[in-house]
Amino acid sequence: MKFKIICIGKLKENYLKEGVRYYSKGIEVIELKDESIRDKASEKEKLQILDKEGNKIIEKIKKDEFVIILDIKGREIKNNELKEKIKSMELQYKKVTFIIGGSLGISDEVKKRSNYKISYSKMTFPHQLMRLVLIEEISKLK
Repeated sequence: MKFKIICIGKLKENYLKEGVRYYSKGIEVIELKDESIRDKASEKEKLQILDKEGNKIIEKIKKDEFVIILDIKGREIKNNELKEKIKSMELQYKKVTFIIGGSLGISDEVKKRSNYKISYSKMTFPHQLMRLVLIEEISKLK
């Protein structure tokens, strides 16, 4: 099984870059530029940004990929549950794609395209740190 992570935003801190580099062997990582948002953006502007970021994500997903989004409203699962879920997909899909959205979350279009929604916690983690946690978890699935 092949793995891919699509994420909004680039890593900034060197310690995170080092961690991701260490664990990401054999994992395709696609970093997409996040859209800038002004401090007092309206809800309409925020939705437009979500849509732009969502379109960038959708462009990077192929039809034959099993898509898992990280969403605070997703199902909290244990490591062995994720491993079993992925194992059950091996015959249908060649690649599992994980998606980490930007600071505003994930667009409705991307949510509709996803096959599964998971949450690592009901707490909110910085997206850059979550990328390192996710890559470390995926490295154990290979």
